[in-house]
Amino acid sequence: MLGVGEGRIDAEGAHLFLDRLPLGGFSGNVKLLPKGVAPSPRRCHRRAPTRATPPAKKSKTKKNLLEPREEETMSDLARTVLERHSTRMFLPRPVPRDLVNEALALAQHAPSNSNIQPWRLVFVGGAARNRLKQALFSVADHEAPHIPTLPKAFEHYRYELGAEVYGSMGITIADTARRAAAVMRNFDFFGAPLAGIVSMHRDLGPADAVSVGMYLQTLMLALTARGLGTCVEVSVAGYPDVVRTELSIPPELTIICGLAIGYTDPDFPANKLHIGRDPVEKHVVFLDN
Repeated sequence: MLGVGEGRIDAEGAHLFLDRLPLGGFSGNVKLLPKGVAPSPRRCHRRAPTRATPPAKKSKTKKNLLEPREEETMSDLARTVLERHSTRMFLPRPVPRDLVNEALALAQHAPSNSNIQPWRLVFVGGAARNRLKQALFSVADHEAPHIPTLPKAFEHYRYELGAEVYGSMGITIADTARRAAAVMRNFDFFGAPLAGIVSMHRDLGPADAVSVGMYLQTLMLALTARGLGTCVEVSVAGYPDVVRTELSIPPELTIICGLAIGYTDPDFPANKLHIGRDPVEKHVVFLDN
């Protein structure tokens, strides 16, 4: 196993932040969030509950940052779930590292198969992010990402989503130049100052991929609750060799997706969309007899 100073992320390290990654490997400002270490005690901004609740009893002991407060209601969670959306344009405003660390500490409590916690993440910011962007651009401008095509029965979801997103920006199907430019923004992480790459060990299976998904959703909700926008990017995983080379990700880790993190640009049309969902009955069945 190679350590951080030797230029690789090993399969046992969960979270790495890279701010100044030189070409060819890890060095410079590399920070590892130690396993089991809670973030610095810092209050995040909370939304007021929609229902009146009785005043909480004062406790003589100081509560852990990650413990829910007694006055919180389920409406806080529901509001966060509904507020989370795919941000497709970010502001250049820097992302506070302590907010991200708080969200990571919460997400680490996500369930996983046999508690193996299969998620592995590398975060890039600053010059390291820009180099990854340029490397992706250099391939994406002439080669389509290597991602699985959707089965025919599911293709309509992609077409319908594309129509909404591109339509909000005034881009028609015939406007190939603007559509191509919009696609390329994927590889700039939509301008997000912080970008993540999510992976898991190649020997793991579908149940473990589900575990990674639960972790990722928990992380995004925690970031949303702290005022940050996110966007999961499958397209970035379409160039695994580029990502692996730039970030020195070892071959035993399968790259699953990218994750853009930052403050949402409120004026960007696609950020104002409310993408619809199927009715619950289309996906869920209750059998009582």
